[in-house]
Amino acid sequence: MGLTEDQRNAAHTPSSVAVTAGAGTGKTFMLAARYLFHLQEQHLSPLEVVAITFTERAANELRSRIRHTVITEFPDHPEREEIIAELEAAQISTIHSLCARICRDHPDESGAPINFEVLDDAEGASAAATWFDEALDSMPQDIFGLISFSLLKAVLSDLLNDPITAERALTFEPEHWQQLAEEARVQVFSDLKADSDLIADLSVLRSFRGKDDDLKEQARRTVVEAAIRLEQENEEWVPALEAMTNVSLRGGSEKKWPDGGLAEVRDSLKRIRDIAKDYLKQAKSLEYGEMDRRFAEMLPALRQAFAHVRDFVRLKKHRAGQLDFADLEEYALRALDHESVRRYYSKRWRAFLVDEFQDTNPIQAEILSHLKGTACLTIVGDEKQSIYGFRRADVGVFQRFKSEIEDDGGIHTRLSLSFRTHFELMGSFNRIFESVLDKLHSPLESHRQESPHTGPHLKVFSVTTDDKVNKYGLQRTEARHMAGIIKQILDDGVEVTDKNTGALRPLRPGDFAILSRVWQPLDIYLEALMSAGVPAVHMGGGSLFETREAKDAISLIRFLAEPDDDLALVAVLRSPFFAVSDRTLFKASQALIDQKSWWEHVQTSNDPTLVRPLTVLKELVDQSSTLSPSRLLQLADRLTGYSAVIANLVNAERREADWRGMMELVRSLEQRCGEDIFALNRRLKHMIQTMVEAPRPPLEAHNAVSLMTIHSAKGLEWPVVIVPDLSRRRRSDSRITLFDALRGVAIKLMDQEGQAAKTVLYSMLEEEHKKRENEESRRLIYVALTRARDRVILSSAEPAGGYLDILHDGLEAADILVEKIDFDPADLLSFQLPETEKPKPASRMLI
Repeated sequence: MGLTEDQRNAAHTPSSVAVTAGAGTGKTFMLAARYLFHLQEQHLSPLEVVAITFTERAANELRSRIRHTVITEFPDHPEREEIIAELEAAQISTIHSLCARICRDHPDESGAPINFEVLDDAEGASAAATWFDEALDSMPQDIFGLISFSLLKAVLSDLLNDPITAERALTFEPEHWQQLAEEARVQVFSDLKADSDLIADLSVLRSFRGKDDDLKEQARRTVVEAAIRLEQENEEWVPALEAMTNVSLRGGSEKKWPDGGLAEVRDSLKRIRDIAKDYLKQAKSLEYGEMDRRFAEMLPALRQAFAHVRDFVRLKKHRAGQLDFADLEEYALRALDHESVRRYYSKRWRAFLVDEFQDTNPIQAEILSHLKGTACLTIVGDEKQSIYGFRRADVGVFQRFKSEIEDDGGIHTRLSLSFRTHFELMGSFNRIFESVLDKLHSPLESHRQESPHTGPHLKVFSVTTDDKVNKYGLQRTEARHMAGIIKQILDDGVEVTDKNTGALRPLRPGDFAILSRVWQPLDIYLEALMSAGVPAVHMGGGSLFETREAKDAISLIRFLAEPDDDLALVAVLRSPFFAVSDRTLFKASQALIDQKSWWEHVQTSNDPTLVRPLTVLKELVDQSSTLSPSRLLQLADRLTGYSAVIANLVNAERREADWRGMMELVRSLEQRCGEDIFALNRRLKHMIQTMVEAPRPPLEAHNAVSLMTIHSAKGLEWPVVIVPDLSRRRRSDSRITLFDALRGVAIKLMDQEGQAAKTVLYSMLEEEHKKRENEESRRLIYVALTRARDRVILSSAEPAGGYLDILHDGLEAADILVEKIDFDPADLLSFQLPETEKPKPASRMLI
């Protein structure tokens, strides 16, 4: 299939171009064609073209697509082999690989250490946490007289997550906050006067009148008089709002309203009071007060502390030759601040293609601005799919670059023909998201006009009950119902169009994906699917440290490093290493003498069930001074058959992957902190205490239902997508620090009563943060649904809340009803799993 008209317009324009590419509209195909245009029509070498993606997987896919396109389109080109060779060396990479290259090309200008290595997220967070604690220990003590240790540690931790922005934010003085607050108050007052709902209700109050001794008439006059004070545009507007807020809604007699209007006045007074409360809350939050003065006194000490920790950690990283992704951005930007470096790249690179531009953060945007100069720039993105705010991605960056490209004579074009979703399902999407996304919405068309099976293609379910049942019980009913739907579809042989062959075929388990906002509930759905006999795979995600297998390994390491650690020993005994029963452990605890540790007690126990564990553990303790921690884990596996045991448990593939992942993490840590078990134990403890998230190894689904988060599903697609747990509320954000490069730093303090109190700037930034999070939630559910080719199933454990509320108006617009699932008390019990074979002997080990 050739390029569509919109794709051709984007790929073949000689100027810079901004492309808004909807879900499934063939942007990778278009990007490959754009790359080929630079080679064929503009006669550039692959070494003169930079293509940037935001994942290694996407970079490899794009390089492969470009290579295939070059081979196909240049069959007789005399320089074909040279072009292909140059393509392998071309800069087709992630933004961080590009930053690393800049740092290595210009070590003096960037200030980056020579021969540095790039740490992944877990390694970087672990190393930084260790150095951060060391920096706090060396902090000048007078600083703690102005800022408490706990507060300073929390604030600095937040600031160091984005050091460049933090450094800029810390330059602003308190006078700047006061000015911002006053400007914001003026805007609140302007919004208040223009509020159409308030204007309408005040008009109602002016249209009716009761007798003077009627309480409702007195309330009406109070509000009307307050409205007159609002119209005078002076400092009386806040007291006027207070009068509206404090108005009493009691009383009111029909007899004292001879011309009618009591009901209308009563309703308008209630609405006005609610509106006034909202505006009054905004106005009060913008009053510069005691918390602001306290923070202004802290600010010089905070600046000093930030500089101290930043420089301390930077020096440690420099000496170790270890950088994380944020460091790469910082050093690359520092290099590009030099005119000579910018001139070097302007001669070398003449065209840039950037994919997933909606996920660019402001620092990356600065780097790209420095690099592009006069080069031809192609950016591809979709504001509706910007879902990485927690990684500092800013959808405004894409919008700003689009405007700049058009101002410089380039074009903006849209790809709106989806090759993924069929016509009927796309129609539902368009109607739903016209309401959900509002102004951000732009409808998509479908290339696939025929659906492979009869509708409905989008269904919504929610669990209902009149009883008080906890969320867990309701979720199990939801999970059972979902598993039943999947099994029924598979049993019925419902057909879909095979993406590769174009032929109809029955759905298979691998055609289904369950996408959740967070990892936490996926285990419940996995258990229900396996109980129903449907193969399913938890694709990984979340922290490795939260898995049972990692906890088992960590407990064993803790015990071998500290045999007197009773909790670690009991955890090891209960684990699949030995599977000692709770009854046995309870019996042993009854005979435990207070002065003895569990390890001393076990060694003198006569219980025959503890003989084998004692023998194995003694050997491991004896070997702990000579073997590395990873070899000790291997030995424990060989002696106990641990990996063979988990290979016969439910969800074995996931368990085995997590065990291998933990082994790999231990080996990686050994390379950095040595093979001493005591040092490794300290490092693991520190990683857990500082909540470092070690990634879980991903799995291939093969022919099984995939369970993953919506974020993990970005860029993927399935015939059937199921989005469960719709009623889950977003976790409240209790962050202490908020900061902005153009406005400053704000923190949440404690007042004299020990209650959280916010500075003016904190209130302003918090409001914007909440707004961004709400908008991102809407975009996230859009990304989830648009992964589907043929069918979508939405479900909720509760009748309201979370995404169910967000989707409500859109579902109504699409005439989609929420079907009720009756709660089954039996779901409070465990799912019954299918019969499985008895565990096999320990014939293989996972090392």
